[in-house]
Amino acid sequence: MAGAGKTRQKKERQGGNGGNHGNNSTGTSPKNDESAPSSSSPSNPPTSAQGPYDGNRDPVRRGSNAAASGRPSDITGVSPAQNPSRMVVANKNLDLGLQASYRMQGYASKGLPKRVSLNQTGRACQIKLNTFNVLSHPTNPVFQYDVQIGTGSEKRGLIRKCWQSRAVQQKLGPYWIFDGNRIAFWVKRLEENPTLIDVDMNVEDGRPERWDPQTQKNKPHEIHKVVIRNPKKLNFNVLEAWLAKTADFDDTCLESLNFLDHLMRELPSQQYTQIKRMFFKRGDRRTLLEGGIEAFKGVYATVRPTNRGLNAAAGLSVNVDVANGTFWSAINVLDTVRLLLNARDVNDAYQKCRIINGKPQRQADPLKRLRKLRINTRHRENHRDIYTIAAISNETSRTQKMPYRNSPDGPEQMITVEQYFFMKYGKRLQMPEMPLLQMTKKNISIPFEMCFLEDNQRYLYKLSERQTANMIRFAVTLPNERWGAIEHGLRMLNWDQDQYLREYGMHISNQPETVTARLLPTPNVQFKNDSVSTVMGPYKQPSGRWNLQGKQFLQPYKEPIGCWGVVIVDKTARGQVTKPQMENFVRIFVDIMTRHGCQFTAKTPYVLPAGLDVEKFCLDAFNQTGNHFNKFPQLLVFIVPYKDSNLYNRIKKCMDCRHGVPSQVLQSAHVIKAQAQYCSNVAMKVNAKLGGITAKAIGMKGRGQEWITDSTMIIGADVSHGAPNTDTASIAAITVSWDRAAIRYCAAVQANGSRVEMISPENWQKMFKPLARKWIENISGGKFPDTVYYFRDGVSEGQYAHVVEQEAASIRRVLMSLSPNAKDRVKMTVLVCSKRHHVRFFPVDAKDGDKNFNPLPGTLVETKCTHPTENDYYLNAHSAIKGTSRPVHYHTLMDEQNLKPEQIQNMIYEASYQYVRSTTPVSLFPAIYYAHLAAARGICHVPMPGEAGAGQNAPGQPPQDPQGSASSPQKPDIESLVPMSTDTRSKVRTTMWFV
Repeated sequence: MAGAGKTRQKKERQGGNGGNHGNNSTGTSPKNDESAPSSSSPSNPPTSAQGPYDGNRDPVRRGSNAAASGRPSDITGVSPAQNPSRMVVANKNLDLGLQASYRMQGYASKGLPKRVSLNQTGRACQIKLNTFNVLSHPTNPVFQYDVQIGTGSEKRGLIRKCWQSRAVQQKLGPYWIFDGNRIAFWVKRLEENPTLIDVDMNVEDGRPERWDPQTQKNKPHEIHKVVIRNPKKLNFNVLEAWLAKTADFDDTCLESLNFLDHLMRELPSQQYTQIKRMFFKRGDRRTLLEGGIEAFKGVYATVRPTNRGLNAAAGLSVNVDVANGTFWSAINVLDTVRLLLNARDVNDAYQKCRIINGKPQRQADPLKRLRKLRINTRHRENHRDIYTIAAISNETSRTQKMPYRNSPDGPEQMITVEQYFFMKYGKRLQMPEMPLLQMTKKNISIPFEMCFLEDNQRYLYKLSERQTANMIRFAVTLPNERWGAIEHGLRMLNWDQDQYLREYGMHISNQPETVTARLLPTPNVQFKNDSVSTVMGPYKQPSGRWNLQGKQFLQPYKEPIGCWGVVIVDKTARGQVTKPQMENFVRIFVDIMTRHGCQFTAKTPYVLPAGLDVEKFCLDAFNQTGNHFNKFPQLLVFIVPYKDSNLYNRIKKCMDCRHGVPSQVLQSAHVIKAQAQYCSNVAMKVNAKLGGITAKAIGMKGRGQEWITDSTMIIGADVSHGAPNTDTASIAAITVSWDRAAIRYCAAVQANGSRVEMISPENWQKMFKPLARKWIENISGGKFPDTVYYFRDGVSEGQYAHVVEQEAASIRRVLMSLSPNAKDRVKMTVLVCSKRHHVRFFPVDAKDGDKNFNPLPGTLVETKCTHPTENDYYLNAHSAIKGTSRPVHYHTLMDEQNLKPEQIQNMIYEASYQYVRSTTPVSLFPAIYYAHLAAARGICHVPMPGEAGAGQNAPGQPPQDPQGSASSPQKPDIESLVPMSTDTRSKVRTTMWFV
């Protein structure tokens, strides 16, 4: 071990339970609505509205600041003497709705939409929920304390170690609740304020005294000061009054709920590996995913206020669900390296990661993922040392030298690490020419083969396609199996034996909540030549699927297809189609398209065999197809030999941005089979891309309640983000309804910074304004929209206020720029839709579920798991193909139309039957689904060096200074996307190019 005799005491990061699990924030994915409670303070807000736009930053309004706005703040980075202990709620920690978001962001919450009635359409059904009522919660006061350990900048691992030390525990006594950083709770007020405790880590760890020959004294001990001060009394009376609907929601409610959240997790965090609000039991059965990664199940639990009935007092409940986690396998690091590099054996791994000219090869880049992992060594007999990996060294065991003495009085000599292990421990290294692991502890470098990964360390990187497929197979479980896993989680939590809950007076029922839900009326599906009913059986249950056989599209593409081509990509690849196979597929495809109502003037496409030069064969296909038919190409089909996301992205980029031609990519295996069902599915997508419509839902709105009129505009929006630990662009996408029935949609995409969730005002101007102008000219017949529905996906509850105050305001500003009196004319309804939650439906009666006991399409829940006062609900619109269905959570943030529940809820459900490329209702409202697809396609439009858009900052991004560093160091420079084709002959911009 390099430098074994010369290590010194040093504060180092200890990754927590499994790679910093307990404090891993969802900053890696702003869409995730769960994060661990934090006492860290928000960054200092700017004092003016100037500066680069930051969609994740709390806005500061003119004439206000964080203190004046009443926004809860905390103490991180602030001297306790200047800032007494105050309530801290992490934005995305508690599921508290719009009111709490307005409080935390400092807005004045006026006119928030309330639930005034329940939907009475359809029929009632009984649904069991995975929520458990809180029978009693603390009523006696609890004191919240500011805790500072050391200078306040210590790592979380050291903070936790100091708090759990014997010195602190003996001084304070039992049943303290600690958030792992800056805040602690107890039932009593400490007599000393501040309370000071010295933690001697030498004594705690039982370290022997060490002599310092330079000072001729024993080396000083490692001592950390623990300061506990500023007790603040938490009173639960206001929370009780708010739940009883006799008081308004305020900071006191936030404080109380934050404490309950910590209380719920205190004992499980001591017993299990904690990741935010999920807990994983050590030693549970694991499933290998591939590449040294494994998965196993745990339990998720969170406390939240819930609605017990329209006119009843609210209460608290605990949502318990299965948690699926991915972790590093606790194996020898050399084996992990082999698996990470996808090597045949250790010799192959050595060839891929060996040092050449003092630097590792690019093939070894995956080894960077080992950073910050905890390892243990076992070469010392009957002893294990635990370290944290800092980096992969550029030295090997044969090149790294270190001082060594054969005896305490012997001469010092320099030997290699390989020689050290042999001379000191009699260990002969198998792979001495592989790089060393550098540890966070100074002068410690250890060979791969001498290290073993600690267990339960979370894998934080994006899974490969095969790992993802394995993870899906592991995680997808049918309802009965999932409920069994929930019961296993209840046994893990074991509330009845939780001494912390008992000490503070919190009791939770072990019986699940049951709710009276509604099964909404099922619409018929209208085609051009037929209307299909999707209900079946004696109970008239919605089947959730229909068949296209014998059906004509409601609106086939209006122009005959007379100029189209087929490109056979990589014609020499193994498994690629032959010419007869391709001709057979074309014949069947054209026949099925014709049966669905589409017309062809050229049933034989132009065929082009191609190599792997994407830009060349796309250009050749565009030119040669156009020249062959003497027209602008209407459609280009690409047959690829295998699934390759990079190849797909490059093809789509060429077609969308350079040539402006709708394209369809097919895998050769499907083309060879040429199954009729597959051809029908492709026909739906092609018809939509060309401008057609598959079908229309005929439900309640078709019986006199026309809720969507000629002047109704529907907008959907989503923002996709790159993989964790990357600085890739976030892609913002918006969709706008493009016909009077809101079936077709048009989309626009643009880069939105890196990991920025809120769509910038500049992007709204750039994307929405052209679409709004064309909507007025071409869709509404010159009418200005009177009503606008804005559906937003992917934001956490802490960002609800931003959606209203930033994005909805940006929409209104764009409309006002098109018509000065738009502010008074346009009535907006804003909803956030989310599938990132843990509420599940389990039908009580067999007639209310499908064959797998999943809830039927149209199952609506408005009480027992929803917000006490706000207008939110859960809708299961789809029929689950695999596993347990997940309802969509809709939360109304603004409703200037004063819609009745049956209007908006039935409209959403019926629209799910109009998704243009499916023969089943979809779970999400289509406007959002399309925005999600468009955002995913927008990744294809990221510019390469030298392309149009390269070098131009995306809207809302800070400019580069002459040295190349962004004016905002927190956000990397993100370039605008390559624009869509501007060829006047192309119609791709106004078609559904993204489906």
